[in-house]
Parts: sequence; structure tokens; C-alpha cells
Amino acid sequence: MSVLTDIRNRGTRDVFFLVCDGLKGLPEVVEHVWPATTAATCVVHVIDKHVPAVIS
Repeated sequence: MSVLTDIRNRGTRDVFFLVCDGLKGLPEVVEHVWPATTAATCVVHVIDKHVPAVIS
């Protein structure tokens, strides 16, 4: 969280949309630093995570 707080303190006022790879806790930390942020998992990472289970 200190990295994101540092980015905010350097002048990033708001993050509108966060696309991440499913790293646990990242959306919550970003939403803590910038409360209005909408977080989503990248579609490629969602497909990559679920396709092996469908094929099996």
C-alpha cells in the first residue's frame, strides 16, 4: 500500500478504472487509496484461469 500512497502523494488524484491480473488484495488496496476506483480482472487472465478446468 505504501507504493500506491506514494503515487497518490506525488499527484495522482484519482484512478478511475483498475484492470489487474487477479492478484489477491490489490483491488482492495487500490480502493482504499482511491475510493472511487472500479476494479476488474483482465479478461485474458479470467479465461486463462478457467479454460484448463473446462477442458479437463
